[in-house]
Amino acid sequence: MARIGNIHVARGSRRDLTVRVLEMARQSAAGSHVVLANAFTVHNAAINPEYAGVVNRAFAIIDSRVIVASLRLRKLRGYVQLRGSDLMDDLISAGLEEYLSHAFVGGSPEVIGRLEDWFRVAHPDAIGEAFYSPSFLPVGEELVESCVKGVPLDAVDIIWLGLGSPKQDWVAEKIAVRTGKVVIGVGAAFDFKAGNRKEAPKFLRLVGLEWAYRLVKEPRRLWRRYMTGNATLLRLLIRGDGVSQ
Repeated sequence: MARIGNIHVARGSRRDLTVRVLEMARQSAAGSHVVLANAFTVHNAAINPEYAGVVNRAFAIIDSRVIVASLRLRKLRGYVQLRGSDLMDDLISAGLEEYLSHAFVGGSPEVIGRLEDWFRVAHPDAIGEAFYSPSFLPVGEELVESCVKGVPLDAVDIIWLGLGSPKQDWVAEKIAVRTGKVVIGVGAAFDFKAGNRKEAPKFLRLVGLEWAYRLVKEPRRLWRRYMTGNATLLRLLIRGDGVSQ
């Protein structure tokens, strides 16, 4: 693992990371959560030790080319970006032989309906037990209860959570503890799969400019997130001990 500021992120190839999450799903009643960490995650962990604890108790996967580049500048190899939408496809496909079942919680009723349409077409042999839009509430027990009540827990192995970051990270841990399931916060992946937002072209993703594409598309919503996150990463790189193994 590597340390970036106050959090630790997992090392491994895309396949390695998917297999490790798959192994977590096999451990029934273990209760664990997965965080897709980006520059904004690093920033929030830097200013909030309690949030850093939530991330460090999770299996934290890098979802940021900027983070990967930061690690390479410190000569730390073997780390890759695994986007939430790609993890969804990889893990759903990898779990077919074991009949792993999935629940999708988050987003508006319209988005969750379109997400179910995508799932049925893209993964016709997979098991989708629930597609549920919870009440819009602040982080707390009421929101956890709203999320859990829409999931048939005796029939589900993996809960995908699309509430936006960092909100979904706080809630994912609480749901994992409550249910004993693997809970994965995937942020904008619900909107991408539902067709509600357009993903960056592949060539921009490959060169690490997905964040710039999204910023152009949604400047009012994302400018603060990207500017503060990238500024925090830059400060950590300048510090001698900000990024390390």
